[in-house]
Amino acid sequence: MNLFPFFNKKEKTGVGSTLDSSSLMDDVVESHKDKESIKPSLYLPSEWKFEKEQEYVLRFLSNELPPLKPSQISLDGISINTSSKRKVWNIEAFVRSSINQSINLGTTELLLLDKKENIVASHEFDLSKIGEIPANSNVPWVFEFPEHSITVDEIPSDGWKLAFDLTALQAHSLDLDNEWKEKLSVDDQKKLADLVDSLPPLKKNQVNITGFQSNFTQEGGLAISLFISNGSKKNIQLIKFPLEVRDASDSVVAKGVFDLKDFIVKRNTSKPWTFIFPKENLLDPQPDMSNWKASLIQK
Repeated sequence: MNLFPFFNKKEKTGVGSTLDSSSLMDDVVESHKDKESIKPSLYLPSEWKFEKEQEYVLRFLSNELPPLKPSQISLDGISINTSSKRKVWNIEAFVRSSINQSINLGTTELLLLDKKENIVASHEFDLSKIGEIPANSNVPWVFEFPEHSITVDEIPSDGWKLAFDLTALQAHSLDLDNEWKEKLSVDDQKKLADLVDSLPPLKKNQVNITGFQSNFTQEGGLAISLFISNGSKKNIQLIKFPLEVRDASDSVVAKGVFDLKDFIVKRNTSKPWTFIFPKENLLDPQPDMSNWKASLIQK
């Protein structure tokens, strides 16, 4: 890897983000139990090409980085450079390890956060390209965020950081609204969580709905409960929800557009919600709901 023209200044505008190695890796042997902190040292593979002056800057930057606790992995941002030809942000950073063994990282989602912890860019990187990261070392790397991954116009000036997107590493989970948490028992919440676990995996950036309960109200309306599943990298806010329901004979039972207020489905979660069609909106007053499905109305 040729780090030139990067890492040629001593100024540092980013900060570090650190996590325990168990969040990323399963086969790390615990060590350093008798130490409170570790000071990783700079590692530069022999095949990398750089100027002597640049090596001096890299050693200076590496030495200025704070110690880590044992068995941690850290991303320490140095500076952000832009391309004059296209909207690409090149993030200079150190990939750091205080693990007492060599490690290899795989493909993972990285976030660029401003000093208020807002996500300003998100992109998937193949960290295996860094190669083997030796024990207790700081490895310089340049992360290229393409234009489509950037959500703001201005580059963060200071206090920004690179971070592993832990949500992307976690299993898809249940997102319960506070209203549901108050009404449901612990056992009922557990049943909903188990239902979410049984749902088919979502494709990348897919948003899906799955019906799991239906009943008729005392007024003769139809109430259906759905999981709204968000497989994208970002929280989504729903405002208009055009919905139709079909019964066992595949006949349309009801359709309508629901107005939602402050309705957010967190990334990588499924949120349950109940939609009620009034009696007068039912197309069939006696549908066969032994088997039914709900779908979004396509314009």
